[in-house]
Amino acid sequence: MTIIIIIKIFREGFMRKTILLIIIILTSLLAHSLSYGDSVHITVFNVLGQEEINEEFQVNYRNELILPYIGGFNVEDMTLNQIKDEIFKRLDPDVIKSPLIYLNTDGFHFNISGEIKNEGKFSFNKKIRLSEALNMAGGLLESSDKYKILVVNGEKMRSYDYSSFMKHGDYMNNPIIEDGDTIILKELPYIYVVGEVNNPFKVYYDDTISPLDLAILSKPKERAALNYAIILRKEKEKVLKLNINLANVMQRGRYQDFPSLLPGDILFIPKNRGSALDMLTNTIEKFSNIFVGAKNVKTISKEDF
Repeated sequence: MTIIIIIKIFREGFMRKTILLIIIILTSLLAHSLSYGDSVHITVFNVLGQEEINEEFQVNYRNELILPYIGGFNVEDMTLNQIKDEIFKRLDPDVIKSPLIYLNTDGFHFNISGEIKNEGKFSFNKKIRLSEALNMAGGLLESSDKYKILVVNGEKMRSYDYSSFMKHGDYMNNPIIEDGDTIILKELPYIYVVGEVNNPFKVYYDDTISPLDLAILSKPKERAALNYAIILRKEKEKVLKLNINLANVMQRGRYQDFPSLLPGDILFIPKNRGSALDMLTNTIEKFSNIFVGAKNVKTISKEDF
């Protein structure tokens, strides 16, 4: 049985407004089977996100649900998840391609946790995408890993590069959120700049920050060997050493073979000790100390760039 409660709220002001709050209570059993007289609200979206079905259906005396595009089918002893699977099987892909199906009794919900302003459980009653879910939770933090947002539902786990949507409007990385989804945002790794600089620091990784940006903000000392700068990168059990001639960039504007930074990278600017061999030896000897020391430098915000 379906109960509809209508509450009228009057607000005084320059004009009288009437707000109708409609609370729909649907009788259905999430973990139990449906039977004659039970009601369930079914919403089906097509591949473009347009509603094809959005209404309440009641199990008839034959224990059937009768739906548009499908007709009737028996739901005796079937749970909501089983009914959802059955609808998916019966929908003709030539009529509704890649359908997204919601069955609910009390509205849709998603959970969000991790590096977000407001963690918790949120309700929604219409189609929403990841961007809207993030906004409902207060928005991303500077520490939010927008390059790998996880969406989990049961045993299904999906990963999205949300930065691709932010920069290019890539809707493949701004998916529709399904009922019961859990959105997980991890903390971004830092990138670091240390060595012969006046202002060593770390900042949360952002793919718009270049080695040159780090070098300029670090304020290299007079004896900094910018032409022998190194990017240190951990890969599994190894440490990669990428040589970068910052002098060519800062003094001559030469950007050829200019490597991009990755999460966790350390830009090390050595001290000029005369010969290239001396500086290379000095750098290699300090590799282990560099990784330890980088963790202790001050943290700055991307807004400082």
